[in-house]
Amino acid sequence: MEQHVTDRSGKDYRVRRPLPDLSERMLDSIETMGTEEAIDHILVVLSTIGITKIGLVFEEYDVDNSLGLGRQELRLLVKKVTMSKPTPEQIEALIDALFAAGKSDKTELSLESLREAIFRTSSQCWLRKAFEEADHDHTDTLDKDECTNFFTAALSNANINGDLIEYEAMVNKCMKGKETITFLEVQRYLIREEKDDHHVFAEC
Repeated sequence: MEQHVTDRSGKDYRVRRPLPDLSERMLDSIETMGTEEAIDHILVVLSTIGITKIGLVFEEYDVDNSLGLGRQELRLLVKKVTMSKPTPEQIEALIDALFAAGKSDKTELSLESLREAIFRTSSQCWLRKAFEEADHDHTDTLDKDECTNFFTAALSNANINGDLIEYEAMVNKCMKGKETITFLEVQRYLIREEKDDHHVFAEC
């Protein structure tokens, strides 16, 4: 099912698959954020693509088949993924951060460097840390209350205001009627992962 979204300039996009709830909220009012906060939010959104999918997106925007993305190619990729909601200045700051994290030659960023910047160093493995903080009884699973705490803390840490109804909707979608869920199940809900994505946060 296609979904239509509108970016900050009023441009309409057709997307086959909507962003996960948390990712969509990360983009809310992003243009009003400071540079560092905006970069953190965009990195989280990029991480929700999943490690396999980011490779496919990379290939799509590597228009010269150089096995690397130049600044303009990377700019187009970020604008597409974020629906152009960040400001041009925020996107440029993100690109600077990605090139710095990837220790590139400043001309092109390789897929390996991009994955490293997004999944290994971005936001200090935010998902694993948030899960462990919510797992109050240290069972390596989250019950409904802990899952609610997870979403509440994640949105609060991102300076996003939510209400109880929104949190409950996210929890219900994530838990799918189960009494408890594992880290991988939370990851599968938030990170639209494909078959080879199970190791995305394995080293966090």
